[in-house]
Amino acid sequence: MPSHRVHRIIGERICEYSNPVIDELIDGYIGIEELNETVKSSRTLHLDLFGESPQEEKHDAARTSCSDLFKQVEAIYSRFGDKGICYYILHHYLDKLPNILMGQLLHRLGLSHYNDPELIISEFLPRLEIYMKEGYEAEVSVFSVLETIVEKGAKDYDSLYKHLPRELDNYYRNTRHRKRRLFREIWSDCMNSFFPERMQLAKLIVLKSREVRRSIAQNAKWIMCTLMEYEPKKFKTTPRLLDVLRAHCTQSSSGLFHL
Repeated sequence: MPSHRVHRIIGERICEYSNPVIDELIDGYIGIEELNETVKSSRTLHLDLFGESPQEEKHDAARTSCSDLFKQVEAIYSRFGDKGICYYILHHYLDKLPNILMGQLLHRLGLSHYNDPELIISEFLPRLEIYMKEGYEAEVSVFSVLETIVEKGAKDYDSLYKHLPRELDNYYRNTRHRKRRLFREIWSDCMNSFFPERMQLAKLIVLKSREVRRSIAQNAKWIMCTLMEYEPKKFKTTPRLLDVLRAHCTQSSSGLFHL
């Protein structure tokens, strides 16, 4: 997961907004009950709140729980509006981005060409926008499940499996089964949390999620290079591959900006 500093850099580009309070809420340093007090006292939470570690049970709680997602989004939307929701969703997507990028690279090039600089530059990077989009479509999270419920009508168990992301078929058997099981668990939680009065909120979340994914894909190379510049260790791969990607970013005209 990228640092809050990197979240803010990318947030200013994608959402034209960043907020350390939202970062702290997602990562479990504060809860919803503390959010209002935090805003009122204008605390800046660039460092761990009071030096404490995040609460593990709250860290990224909304990634797999509709009930937590609805509560957090309601609180953030009432205080920070549309841009707050954009940044909130972006934070969740960015946390998974290094793994998605490396997973797509391995899937597209295969183990035999994983470290081939020429193939990476000629075959993978020119299609990075497409591959990043496909990587997110195969990612099982509360956002993908909620989109399935809201837009595809998968509101019963039988219809659920008709709308599982087709990209899941690209994974090995054990991974595919694990992702399908997680999809079903999140779906069950969402259906238990999905009251009629929350439909408009759910539609807003789905709409913003699509907008954020589209913007991430459109800025794919810039985001990858930003992560490479500030936090290359987040990419769990070989030193040679990191060198190839760093060299490409150095030569690229995508143009990083700094704090």
